Amino acid sequence: MQAYASSSTLQEKANLVIFTKGEDDPLRNKANDEISETQVLEPIRRIIDDCNLWGKVSAFSIPSQSALAAAYRFFVQYRSVFALVSLHEPFGLAPLEAAVSGLPVVATQDGGPKESLQEGDEQFCIFIDPTSPKDIARGLEVLISQTNIWEDLQKCCRAHILKFYTWNQTAQEYLKTLEKIVAIPTQNTNSLLPIHPYFLRDTKHQDISLSDLNHLYFRCNPQEIT
Repeated sequence: MQAYASSSTLQEKANLVIFTKGEDDPLRNKANDEISETQVLEPIRRIIDDCNLWGKVSAFSIPSQSALAAAYRFFVQYRSVFALVSLHEPFGLAPLEAAVSGLPVVATQDGGPKESLQEGDEQFCIFIDPTSPKDIARGLEVLISQTNIWEDLQKCCRAHILKFYTWNQTAQEYLKTLEKIVAIPTQNTNSLLPIHPYFLRDTKHQDISLSDLNHLYFRCNPQEIT
């Protein structure tokens, strides 16, 4: 929201759409929980008021995954851009879903997208610093303003995801890994991670301590784990 408000280029060329879940009209109606209301929606409304952005910003609820996919496909027709500006993203499934639907992506440089949307020196999206509204605006402006980059990233990112991140491809990679493991000669299997008896007993009454796990897999004491 801050990035959009700070950029005359973005305001001139695009509207900002925020997807929510469970809040049908979040820009006008108070949220059901206090945290969403005070820490998310109130600051957004304040920026809209202060910068006179009513009519340029909208937000609405997406009730299901199928509706989300339909929304992505709809916005592709308007040469839209998907933005994921999390301070940290463990994996980042959302940008992959948006990109495979046809939306070029601006994504946080911190976390999973840096691995899934980059291969060597080739980047399949525009990475931004999520703590900097100026840098977020920069990434969005590039895709909104430059048609050739929008088209290039749309095509190459979608192809990259279909090649490496479909469920079928994921299963095939797991299968290859398992085949390599079982092909290891018996005499060499002592190099594999040991399996604690806890994981071999099918009972709810067994237990294993954190210190046991630390010693087994990290060869250290709990005090050494920071």
